[in-house]
Amino acid sequence: MCLQRKKVSVIINTHNRAWHIKRLIDSLANQTYENFEIIVVNGPSDDNTNDILSIYKNVIRIESCPVVNLCISRNIGIAASAGDIVAFIDDDAVPCDKYWIENAVSFFEDETTGAVGGDSKRINGDIEFSCGYFNVIGENFVIGKPNQNYNSPKGEYYNRVVGCNAFFLRDALVEIGGFDEYYAYYLDETDVCLRLINNGYKILHHPYSHVYHEAAKGANRKSQFHLNWNVISRSLGYFIIKATDEMNLSKNERIEKAKSSPIFLGWLKDFEYMLEANNITKQDYKEFVLAANKGLEEGIRDGFKLERKLNFNISLNSKQFAVFDKSISDNFLDIVMLSENDVVTPIGGCSVYTKMLAEGFIKKGHNVHIISKGELAVLNNIEGINYYLIVPEHLSISELDDYPNCHRITDFSYACYDKIKQLHQIFTIDIIETPLWDTYGLVSAHLSPIPIITRLETPLKIVIETFGKEIDADLSLLLAYEKSLLMHSDGVIAISDNIKNTIEELYSIKFAQPIIKNYLGINPDKIISGTRKIDDQKIIIFFIGRLERRKGMDSIIKSIPYILENYPNVEFHIAGDDDIYDEQIHDTYKNKFLKENKGKNWLKKVIFMGKIADKAKEQEFADCDIFISPSLYESFGIIFIEAMRHKKPVIGCNTGGMPEIIEDRVTGLLCEPGDSKDFTDKLEVLVKDKSMREKMGTAGYNRLEKEFTDDIMCEHTLKFYKDIISMKKNICKSKSSNSI
Repeated sequence: MCLQRKKVSVIINTHNRAWHIKRLIDSLANQTYENFEIIVVNGPSDDNTNDILSIYKNVIRIESCPVVNLCISRNIGIAASAGDIVAFIDDDAVPCDKYWIENAVSFFEDETTGAVGGDSKRINGDIEFSCGYFNVIGENFVIGKPNQNYNSPKGEYYNRVVGCNAFFLRDALVEIGGFDEYYAYYLDETDVCLRLINNGYKILHHPYSHVYHEAAKGANRKSQFHLNWNVISRSLGYFIIKATDEMNLSKNERIEKAKSSPIFLGWLKDFEYMLEANNITKQDYKEFVLAANKGLEEGIRDGFKLERKLNFNISLNSKQFAVFDKSISDNFLDIVMLSENDVVTPIGGCSVYTKMLAEGFIKKGHNVHIISKGELAVLNNIEGINYYLIVPEHLSISELDDYPNCHRITDFSYACYDKIKQLHQIFTIDIIETPLWDTYGLVSAHLSPIPIITRLETPLKIVIETFGKEIDADLSLLLAYEKSLLMHSDGVIAISDNIKNTIEELYSIKFAQPIIKNYLGINPDKIISGTRKIDDQKIIIFFIGRLERRKGMDSIIKSIPYILENYPNVEFHIAGDDDIYDEQIHDTYKNKFLKENKGKNWLKKVIFMGKIADKAKEQEFADCDIFISPSLYESFGIIFIEAMRHKKPVIGCNTGGMPEIIEDRVTGLLCEPGDSKDFTDKLEVLVKDKSMREKMGTAGYNRLEKEFTDDIMCEHTLKFYKDIISMKKNICKSKSSNSI
């Protein structure tokens, strides 16, 4: 049979990994091989897996497994398959490129090839498995070299494939009775490989048919240390007894082989290392040792006592082969978003709105990939969002040696570009969004063929002016970076009218590419905290943000003495990073305030909270009566609408994007930037008038629902994305036609 005509059944066994399943199915739509079907064996999942699978119900086959047993689940998948070849890929893995199926199938040149496997690696390139092999005492060597000699029955070593990336000749699996259902997991595919080789089949390793494996947490893996050691050890004991069944050994010799297995003894040593490194507790250590010993004993006993639980019913296939309709994934975009700072637990600015956008895109079925900087390069899929932490390499660019900030940004920007190239091979990325801040997308804007959108927020020139800095050579080049990103972006999103006008004026440019205004938004109903917990007699004034000049700290600390001396029932709660040194005051604002007001009897009513988590922040919003943030400049000011969500009146400044959020004397009050007296006067008005506070709070919430919701933000953004993607395709087609 022509290799390109071989039918392939891709089987995905899953349990409570709904979002991983969606990522995988959409990635398979990029495969060059056409003649394949997808079978998902689900169960028993109790998350939203069924909801995700319902999206694809007309183009994949969905089967159920009643128990958490990987081998039973795999046999159900084989029985449901109608392909000549069955391919297993874990739900938390994705093919490394679009040739995964095509490459593997090419190695099934004759009917003696029983299985083909490729590498399994982490997204950072670390190899988990490559050309692995094993022996009958359960030693698994995960890194090896291609070796045809390891396909000899009764040999010393045997080739194997890894379960997350394995292609099998279906007839060969039928011949040996599929997977031994005694194994819940671990050594299950090793056992299959041994039986295939002993039945005269070859196990081959393909040099390019690879997968990236996330190794996500699940029922069998609570952490990299907390595994189900009882089940694993039981599988080991059982495997060794069954694998040595036809060897000329006594029962006691076989038992001794199992108990002295280097793998088992290695685990016991590992437990000691884990304890010494404080990775586990003493109680964990005791439980691990007990579980491992008990499991090994059970496995040895069962290996002698029980017949193999093979399943020859997998041959009874009555299903019609149904080619996967790849076009279904055309409905969903693959979106890359860049954010240098943590987005999983975001604090302020770009990372906050990036996560909100991502959550909105996920709700609409799209796939989101967020690239951030971290200490270790990892991938984690959390509630549907793919978070990639990258560790930028310090690039050897001698021209940037005297430009430390530019060098740092170039390093990260290039690392983002490199990661996007990798992701494009897997998912076919449709669009990239980058913030203007620190020009993370600069390299991609110049080198990547993928359309890139820049979202405008506070430009560097405004920051420089606010802090009163001199523009040195490093900052001057950074300004050029910013302008270059703007000029090379395929589309621009302005988070306010003001930011668009400000940037055009500052850089003496007129945006030639498509540009839209898209206010940032939040979920009006997503409130983490409960209701107010503070004494109703108190009036709480709340601020959260970096305690720096740009956030209006001068005005805040100058207003406090007057307000507290005249209104003893007022209390100030000030949250955010308070260790920021200001060059003009030669101190932090917190220290300056405490020194100047030392001994004041009202000082205990000023609470510096430092950085606080989301839950604490939401509780502060619930507890406060007035929210203040008299920033010298904000391109938008999402923190104001967060306060409006709690129906709180707000005070900001009459500059930047703040007047577009705060309707003066309706949802809050605007003061002049840097004018501490004006700010104090406005604050006093709200302190004195409870009815005004309540009226403004209600008006603010109503305005939020009308103009600043996450749904509105996401809908407008997605429409713009699609317009830019279409425009880019048309440009490419036009260039192609002209070149012909």
